[in-house]
Amino acid sequence: MSTLLHALERLQALLEEERDALIRLDGEALSRFAQDKVGLLEALSAEQPAISADPNLQARLAELAELHIANGALLQRRRQETSWLLQTLGAASPATAYDPLGTRDMQRISRSLAQA
Repeated sequence: MSTLLHALERLQALLEEERDALIRLDGEALSRFAQDKVGLLEALSAEQPAISADPNLQARLAELAELHIANGALLQRRRQETSWLLQTLGAASPATAYDPLGTRDMQRISRSLAQA
């Protein structure tokens, strides 16, 4: 049981580190934490019967799930901010995107002065 508690504590630490990396915009750290988190979640899934048998562990896991969801929401906000910035700069728009065949429409893209 102490191994399971240690794994849950490690998951909480990873989720907190992941949130800090999202705030700092540290992509390298996010990648590292994601790999560690996936491995830890796989190990915890093997312990599902023990977690299901203990209400305290279930409550702890529910708290960690909320942290994970909050990190996902922050990540989604970061993606939206990046997408908006790229569109504002004219670096990403449907007109400049590749189609499913891997080609681009080479028509000249015009923007009004207010957009530029």
